[in-house]
Amino acid sequence: MPNPSRLSVLVALAAVSLWCYLNFVTILKATAGRITIDSTRLRRWENLPDVANGQCVVDTVANACEDVNIHAASSTAFLACGDPAGRVQWFPSARFQPSTNRAVFREQFFKYDLKTQTRTELQLHGLPSPDHDIVTHGLDIRAIPGDNSKILVFAVNHARNGDAILIFEHTLGTDALHLVREVRHPAIKCANSVAAVGPRSFYITNDHYYPRGILRQLEDRFGPWSWATSVQYCSAEEGQEVVCEEVSDTMPCANGLAVSGNLVFAGDSKNGSVSIYEMENGVPNQLRRINVVDVGAIADNIKILAGTGDPLVTVFPDGEELPLFLSNVSALGQTVFAPTAVLRLRKERNFEPELILRDNGSLLTDMTAADIDPKTRMLVGASFLKYGGFAVCQLPDNIDMS
Repeated sequence: MPNPSRLSVLVALAAVSLWCYLNFVTILKATAGRITIDSTRLRRWENLPDVANGQCVVDTVANACEDVNIHAASSTAFLACGDPAGRVQWFPSARFQPSTNRAVFREQFFKYDLKTQTRTELQLHGLPSPDHDIVTHGLDIRAIPGDNSKILVFAVNHARNGDAILIFEHTLGTDALHLVREVRHPAIKCANSVAAVGPRSFYITNDHYYPRGILRQLEDRFGPWSWATSVQYCSAEEGQEVVCEEVSDTMPCANGLAVSGNLVFAGDSKNGSVSIYEMENGVPNQLRRINVVDVGAIADNIKILAGTGDPLVTVFPDGEELPLFLSNVSALGQTVFAPTAVLRLRKERNFEPELILRDNGSLLTDMTAADIDPKTRMLVGASFLKYGGFAVCQLPDNIDMS
């Protein structure tokens, strides 16, 4: 017969365990810093008519282009593109774990000449090995001081052996990207966007705290957490150890990122906001938040409108049903649609959001990034899951580029 004292202890432990199980979510929310977001705030641009999408052409060769940056001097768009079917198997920000039946993931980079309207796939040179994974995400470009013939291309790479920032050199007019540095650091773990500051220095956002495993599953299930993500500044100078440090306030889901002069713009895709930071005394690892703009929708990538310094923010006006899109990648833009919009935050109006373009999803479904070339008045919009991964839109004359 069981010892009464021991039985009482077991009953008490069972009762406590049952209570913890039934109240697990409440406990986790209270202890993990989960925040509640008012979803009505994220519907400001919902149910509006289309704007400035009347002259858009979808490219049908490049697929799943998550990010785009326009080199203003040459009116050339650079795009980080991929494989929709492969991204269902492995794309860290979408929760998927490594595929075991693929030898290598090899996604692509493209350029698009807006003057001649020609697309070119860029050939990669200097990769660490022939079977090195290339899974693209955020992208940025930077001029090389004193050399107008070349640029640097900074790209997030989600290799299965860990995230990295790839720094390529590109000679304008060619079809080659030459790898000059693969930057790895424990702080580059769930990389989303990258924004170059110098030839070997940059900011990144991590869109999750945990890259994978049971803790990542808990984060996806019970987040967003207020402390989970932030902006990191990394320096990877030649011959020196890579150094990364947190330089912003924490936020639930850091996403888009852009730099204009001494200002740094960081978007939060869960909270629908853009935080604006100033480099104190021009020092890139000393940021001071000076403003937070509610953009009224899920905010993705951020670009800078050339000549103005104003950020362009790509948003999902009706929200983003990621599980639905991942299950129907071949139907995106065909029978499954996700409206999208591009907002301009004008500095002269205290960064008040202004609608530049809106599409019901038939052309620019699930668009994650958009950039504008003022000289040709063309907008290039990119979608990270869609077959036919980017579209080029000739903007009407009533859209002010000044």
